[in-house]
Amino acid sequence: MRSPRLLLSLLVVAAACGDDGGSMGTSDAPAQIDAPVDSPVLPGNCDYNEVADATNDDFSGNVANGAAEAIGAPFASGPRTICGHIDSTHFVAADELVDIDGFVFSIAADTDVRIDLTAIGAEALDDVSISVYTGANLSTAVGTTGRFVGNHAVLDLHLTQASGMFEIMMFAFNGAAITTPIAYRATITVDTPAIRCAKATGAASYAEARDTQGNGHTANDMVVITNPTVSLTPDTTDLAEPTALTIAPGTSYLVTGSSADIAASNGYKDRDTFELTTGATTNELAVRLNWPGTTQDLDFYLLEKDTVPALGRSIAAVKHEDELKTFGVKPSTAYWVLVANDATSGAGNVAYGITICGALFTP
Repeated sequence: MRSPRLLLSLLVVAAACGDDGGSMGTSDAPAQIDAPVDSPVLPGNCDYNEVADATNDDFSGNVANGAAEAIGAPFASGPRTICGHIDSTHFVAADELVDIDGFVFSIAADTDVRIDLTAIGAEALDDVSISVYTGANLSTAVGTTGRFVGNHAVLDLHLTQASGMFEIMMFAFNGAAITTPIAYRATITVDTPAIRCAKATGAASYAEARDTQGNGHTANDMVVITNPTVSLTPDTTDLAEPTALTIAPGTSYLVTGSSADIAASNGYKDRDTFELTTGATTNELAVRLNWPGTTQDLDFYLLEKDTVPALGRSIAAVKHEDELKTFGVKPSTAYWVLVANDATSGAGNVAYGITICGALFTP
């Protein structure tokens, strides 16, 4: 069996030629509660409390007949808060796996949602994240993973009734077992992404300047994307575009560039990297990528400066002019936004705009 940590790494950092989903290792067990209460009940303000922590891992293969917990009535207007624990008794040293919890739900209508995971103490673990699955056997990823950074993980998605049921999965990995459980809350709310981080128009705060035909459009690459890994380029002369932007809460900025129609390598043509800094109280960034037409397919990645793997990515497979993803980030920290031109894009260079919105998330 493949390691669940490897599967999670594939979900978070793998370069895919515009593929925003894929079949992962979720089992085909029915969504039901089939075990007695084995986790401490959390205090109030929870719409659902985890009750089957010993058996709600239906992903790793470590639990016989693992099944996600059903959280009740279809999600409609929200918010809906699920409370659980990153347990201290499920550690699998070979996988560095601390705990996996799954919760299944349906929706009352097609809707945009965001899911916020908060957990005091989770920031000390190597890797904590949330993902959502749907489809046959709950095996198709919806969007990409939201990683825990600072005080939360965030995942923004569009959910459709036609997809069927949905499963929220909480993953926790660490190099060593934890000694006490860590309580967490996963809150589902209706999202308004077009308002929360609207497409910026007008004059750009920064325009790409380093890439030219003369340097082969490689002067700002910074990152090599090779499925399933992301690494820094060996080139010592490429530099991220110095936007000099400090992203404060409640602000948005427009960064513009042009992705060149050059020979593809590892699934992508041109790659452009822009450096920015979060403000002293900014712990969340929303990145919206826009480009004209329906023949190009652009993706983007967010990385902490000089650091791999990526914190996350937006790699929708369809050719359309808008992609948005929200990330938990650290204040006063330099980050890179990498725009990549998928190898399946049509001919010609493509101009694009990146709207970057800052926010302060308070648990």
